[in-house]
Amino acid sequence: MKSTKHFTFISFVSITLFFVSCQNDNPIKPIDDPIETDKELLIFPAVTTVKMNSNATRIGYDDNGSSGVKQYWELDDVFILYNTTGDSVSYKATAISTDDATATFELEGDTQLTGYVFYAVYQNGRNIDVTFTGGLPTFSFDMTGQTQSALTDPVISHLKEYDLVTSGLITDIGDDILFTSHGSLLTFNLEVPANTGTVISLTITAQNSSGAVFKSNYNAVDNNTSAYTLYINNYENPTDEYTLTAYMMVPPFTLPANSDLVVNFVCSNAVLRYSGSFDEEKEFVAAMRYNFTVNDYQSYDNYTSDMSSLVNDYSNSNWNNYKPDGEGTSDNPYLIAEAWNMAWLQIAMIANNTDRSINAPDIYYKMTTNIYIEPNIDWSPIGSVSTLPFKGHFDGNGKEIRNLYITNVSNGDQGLFAATDSASITNLTVSGIIDPDGGSSFAGIVASASNTTINTCNSFVAIYPKGGSKNQSGGIIGVGKGTIVIENCNNFGQINGLDNIGGILGIFQNTSGAPIIKNCMNYGDITGTSYVGGIAGNLEVAMAIDNCTNAGLITTTNSSNVGGIAGLIQNSTITNCINSCDSVYGGANVAGVIGYSKSSTIQNCYNSSIVVATGNGIVGGIIGLGENSTISNCMNIGAISGKASVGIIIGENYNSTCTLNSNTQKGSATITN
Repeated sequence: MKSTKHFTFISFVSITLFFVSCQNDNPIKPIDDPIETDKELLIFPAVTTVKMNSNATRIGYDDNGSSGVKQYWELDDVFILYNTTGDSVSYKATAISTDDATATFELEGDTQLTGYVFYAVYQNGRNIDVTFTGGLPTFSFDMTGQTQSALTDPVISHLKEYDLVTSGLITDIGDDILFTSHGSLLTFNLEVPANTGTVISLTITAQNSSGAVFKSNYNAVDNNTSAYTLYINNYENPTDEYTLTAYMMVPPFTLPANSDLVVNFVCSNAVLRYSGSFDEEKEFVAAMRYNFTVNDYQSYDNYTSDMSSLVNDYSNSNWNNYKPDGEGTSDNPYLIAEAWNMAWLQIAMIANNTDRSINAPDIYYKMTTNIYIEPNIDWSPIGSVSTLPFKGHFDGNGKEIRNLYITNVSNGDQGLFAATDSASITNLTVSGIIDPDGGSSFAGIVASASNTTINTCNSFVAIYPKGGSKNQSGGIIGVGKGTIVIENCNNFGQINGLDNIGGILGIFQNTSGAPIIKNCMNYGDITGTSYVGGIAGNLEVAMAIDNCTNAGLITTTNSSNVGGIAGLIQNSTITNCINSCDSVYGGANVAGVIGYSKSSTIQNCYNSSIVVATGNGIVGGIIGLGENSTISNCMNIGAISGKASVGIIIGENYNSTCTLNSNTQKGSATITN
C-alpha cells in the first residue's frame, strides 16, 4: 500500500514534502522480561541464519526509490547476542544468500551463550550504549554529526555508519533471527540560489509548543534534542542556481500536529532558512525514506515594503502608530503581531526611554506570528548599554524572527537585543547574519546581558564581524554579567571572531546569584584567536555549565585557551558535558572539554573529538592546562596530539587533583615532530 501527501509551507522559502509510506512494522523496542523459569534452559547454537524482514529492514546506502532503501547483508557483518544476565557473545557473517537477504552467522570464539530468552543487536560503524536494568538490555545510539562528502561515490555511503538493526525477543533457537531496522532516511533536494558560497552543513529541527521532538539517541526517552546536523564536505557552489541532494539519518519519530519543521542550510556566504508547520500528526517509520523537495518562494508573511521607512527613523512622527495591542501586563501582554511592532519597540526604547509602561521588569511582550524582515534593512538592536537596556519579559511564543541583518556600527553591541538587564527572553528563534565593520560584542539574541534569563531559544544567526575589535561573540549572549541563566538553548550559526568566542556565551564577567548554562547545545562552527569554546569562550568569574553538548567544529589553528566546551574557566563547575565534534584545533592550552581550568571542578564529562595543538602548547583530552582544579569521572576516547605537553586526560597539571583511575582513558596521546 502506498500513499502520498503534499504539504506546502510559506516562509523564507517554500518546502514541499512528499511523504511516501508503506506497510512496515514499528521498530521493535527492547523488552525487560524476567527470566521465565518454567522454560527449558537453551544453548544458542554456534551457527545460525538471519533473515531480513523485508526490503525495508536494514538501512543501507544504496537508494531504492521512494519507498525505502536497499536492504542487504555483507560478509563480516557482526551482531551481539545477549541473555538476561548480561552475558554476551558475537557472531560474524560467513556466507550470504544470492539475494543478500539471508546470512549465515558463526560464533566468534568458543563460548556459547545459555539462557531462557535472548536478544540480538546489530550495529555498523557507530558506537552503541547497552545497559541492563534487569531482564533484557536497553540500548541507545547517536545519529548526530553525520558527514556527507561530494567526493564520495556514492555520496550517500556515509549512511552506513548509522545503520542499526535489532531483533526482538528470541525464545526458540530453532527459528531464524528476524531483524528490524531503527532508522529513517531523510532526503533533501534543495534548490539553492547562486553565489551562496561553499556548502558547510544542513540542520533539521522539529519542535512543537512543548519543546523538542527529535530524540538525540534512540530509546533515550528523556534525552531530547531539537536538531540533527549533516556536515557536507568538498562541495563548491557554482555561480548559477543549483540543486543539492543531501541524505540524513534520524531515529524514527512522530511529528505531532501543529509542529514546526525547519531546515537551516549554512554556506560560507549565506545562511538559508526553510521552514513550515504540519497541520496533522505525521509518523516517520523506521527503514522508510522521506523526500523533502525545497524550492524558492518569494512571498513573505508579515512584510510590507515601507517598513524600511520606519526602522531607524526616529524623526518619523508616525512610528507610534505601530504600538502593539495589549497593556503590557502578564495577563494582557503587548502582542507583537507584525514586523512594525518589533520596529516600534526598537524605536520606543530610544524615543521614550523614560516611559515605564514600555520598559520595566513587570512589562510583558508576546509574539503571535513569525516575523520576516525585508532584505537590506539594517536592523538597529533593541536597547542600549549606555542609555537604557531592555528590562521586560519577551515571550517568543515558539515563533521566529527571520532575516535579521546587521551591518551598522552605530551601537557597539550587535544582536536582536543590544542590551538587557533584569529581563527574560523565552521560546524564540532568530535567523540572519551579523557582519558589521566594527562593534564590540555580538550575539544572535542578546549582545550584552546583565541579570537576564534566556530559556528555550534558538539562534541561526551567522556572526562574521569584518572589523573593529571582533571580540565577545556568542550564539545566545555575547557578554554576560550578574545572574545569567541560559537554559534549553541551541546555536546553529557559525561564529568567526577574535577573543572570547563561544557557541552559547562569549564571555562572563561579573557574577552574582547562581549563574548557569544548562541543557544547551552548539552546532555552529567556531573560529577565534583566544578564549574560544563550543559552549563558552571565557568564564572570567564563577559560573556553572551543566548537561551541555558541543557538535560544532573548533577550527582555530594558532589560538590559545581553546576547548570543546570552554576556552578558559575560573572558580567554575563543569558537569555532564559532551564534546562530540569532529575536531578541536588550537595553538596552546587546547582540550576536548576545557582549554585552561583555574580553581574549578570538571566532573562526568566526555570527549570524542580529535584534539590538536598546532603550536608548542599544552593539549589534553579533557583539560589542556589544569591549575588548582579537580577532574573526576571523565572519559576521553579522542586522539590527542601536539608538540609538547600531551595528555589523554590532562596535558599539564599544576596542583590539580586528577585521579586517573576515576577517569577513562581510551584515546591516544601523540607527540608530533
